Amino acid sequence: SPGFRLVGLTDRNELARFTADAPGQARLIPIAGAGGRILGIDFRVHDRRIYGLGADHVVYRIDANSGAAQRVVAAGRALPADVVAVDYDPKADALRIITAAGGNFSVAIATGAVNEDQKLAYAANDRNAGKTPGVTAAAHINTYPGAFATQLFEIDSANGNYVVHNPIEAGRLRTVGPLGLPAGTRITAFDIITDRVYEYWGFAASGRAFYHVDVATGRMTARGEIGIGDRILIDLAIEPKAYPAPPSADGTYAQTG
Repeated sequence: SPGFRLVGLTDRNELARFTADAPGQARLIPIAGAGGRILGIDFRVHDRRIYGLGADHVVYRIDANSGAAQRVVAAGRALPADVVAVDYDPKADALRIITAAGGNFSVAIATGAVNEDQKLAYAANDRNAGKTPGVTAAAHINTYPGAFATQLFEIDSANGNYVVHNPIEAGRLRTVGPLGLPAGTRITAFDIITDRVYEYWGFAASGRAFYHVDVATGRMTARGEIGIGDRILIDLAIEPKAYPAPPSADGTYAQTG
């Protein structure tokens, strides 16, 4: 993990800043100025700043150093209260919202427009077809300016699976593989970044346990504990260091991180 800096979101409405190489040395920053608890965060590629969704159905821009939250736009309609995953979609310039009940929404950052897409379900020909998914975290790839395509990967903690969510609007899940964690482990935070040489790097958390994620397979490797005391990390955003220039129109690359 070549020096990645991460910003986590705790269950006490704080940012937690740390590096992938030293997760135990986290700095906690209270979030101030939001009209409700922040439910999830991610970096937006257009300005490399953190955006979050509040429990008051408002999108906020949050300063990673001070924790100051600035209102950006109100969602065009109320969203369910059971949000479990928020991640930035670089192609749509929107926040993808997943709920505990399998709800599948997007909120446009520029306008606040809300799309309610099809609920999550395993594809009919998937080996987990018929099982009820319990997605608890989500992350897009190709999060850089000019990306022609993206894919959305998710963690189905209920079934111990790493899945690809495609088509996103159809809510269709396809199993990639097992997480390699003890049954019942709930992943509470997850993010992926594409680095300057087109490699994908993934990191996740379960409470305060920190993991490296093999983006190609979903296998998780323990990397110690995040220094947040008795808090729980409920979301994770990897700070972009330098964006690559897309080499081709299909926007897809070998998953190597």
